[in-house]
Amino acid sequence: MTMNTRLEAQVRLGGSHSPFQGLYRLCLILSLLLMPIPFFAQGDKDAAAGAGGIDGMAVLLQQDVVLSSDNPWCLTDSECSFSVFLPEISPSQVGVGNPRLPEGVRFLAAYKDLSVAGSDAGTSIRVLLSFSQEGTFQLPPLDIMLDSTLYQLPFAPVEVFQNPRSLRPELQLSFQREDGQLVQLSEAGFVPAQTGKPLLLTVSLRYAVRLEDLLWQLVPDALFQQVEDFRKEFNLGAAELSHQFQPVARFQLVPLRGGLLEVPPLELEVTGYDDGVHRLSTSLLKVESAVVPEAQGQDHVIDPTLAAAFVQPVTEAVPLLVGVSLEAAQELAQLRRQERKSLPLASIRQNRILREQELGLGPEKNEASWPLVWILAGLGGLLLLLLVLSLLKKKYSLSAGFGFCLLLVTVGAIVTSRPLFQSTGILASRTLSKIPEVDAANHFSVAPYSLVEIRQEVMGWYYVSAGGLEGWIPRNQVIPIALEEK
Repeated sequence: MTMNTRLEAQVRLGGSHSPFQGLYRLCLILSLLLMPIPFFAQGDKDAAAGAGGIDGMAVLLQQDVVLSSDNPWCLTDSECSFSVFLPEISPSQVGVGNPRLPEGVRFLAAYKDLSVAGSDAGTSIRVLLSFSQEGTFQLPPLDIMLDSTLYQLPFAPVEVFQNPRSLRPELQLSFQREDGQLVQLSEAGFVPAQTGKPLLLTVSLRYAVRLEDLLWQLVPDALFQQVEDFRKEFNLGAAELSHQFQPVARFQLVPLRGGLLEVPPLELEVTGYDDGVHRLSTSLLKVESAVVPEAQGQDHVIDPTLAAAFVQPVTEAVPLLVGVSLEAAQELAQLRRQERKSLPLASIRQNRILREQELGLGPEKNEASWPLVWILAGLGGLLLLLLVLSLLKKKYSLSAGFGFCLLLVTVGAIVTSRPLFQSTGILASRTLSKIPEVDAANHFSVAPYSLVEIRQEVMGWYYVSAGGLEGWIPRNQVIPIALEEK
């Protein structure tokens, strides 16, 4: 066989090949035939899962599945979230429509995410809404499309409250008798009571984060005291919004005579949810007290002698405190004002020292002198002028002397004038209190007519420092010292 004949035979037989080439061709053909099978199988699995989830949708709706609020409560003008979980449904199969909302409700956004709840995988739908007014709302159902099938998911009823940042703290008073029975105001707006029988006044707040201060003055012709204090519990729990009034303090009022009693306004400082400090005050309360006949034998009937002392008209001024003269405190304050307005002369200072000794006071701090401060200021100005002139004439030795003297005079003027800018006064009382309340139990004694430094003023009270002791005292029991007599 010639060479050409052999080539033609090889071409007709497909050419020369090895056993490996045949095996390769067989594997290639099998791979092409088997490769689509996993894709078809996976597609069938997804279709089966989707079909099962969609078929189960009707079952879910029959089980009262609703879009429920994710918030403990919804607030006006803020984001309120509603959500529902659909098991065995892929997010790609879900279409969420825009809800048809009533007036005052605004649609913000809607989200659908792949989610896992326990052992079930599915789609989580979340809808964000905003309400402009408070109240209870029943919203129309939400349209859901699942593979061209329309379903409707209902919303659970939602109660919307006013946003606390737009609410001001509110104050409420309630009245109870000793047996716990509530007391209603009379037609004239008076609080009915009986002489000698306790009347409980409960002070309550809402829409407040913290109670900063509470002040209530004594009630004339009555025994008045605080019997319970709930401030600690209120401040711990008020950070959580509550639409109910929460008690902060309870007072007991025992009228000592019949007729109308005027209860001074209660003043409070509270921090609201808007982070601002608000001052609240009650109106002037009027208690109408009826006299209890002695024949009834009530345990709380006031002794006739004590009751008569309150019924008798007051014909002379009542002193501020027993054993302390308001006039003496005013006199001492005036002597110290004169000492401030004069040069530190022995005669003027001696008059004040003698009067303090008559009142039983030990050595007290001397007052600074405004005229002396002005003299030092003028001397400092003169030394400054001489310093500038000596520098211009290049007499540096004189400049150093003038500069040193100017420094001494300046320090002296500052030290001398500093007490004049401190708020001081004369104490017209024997006691200071740990807290600014007239019925506070924690009092401690101080020497009356002492010179005190006024550190702070809060709602009719001064926080003072007296002889190493610090405490609160009503403003009318301190006579301030100033240049001009008040």
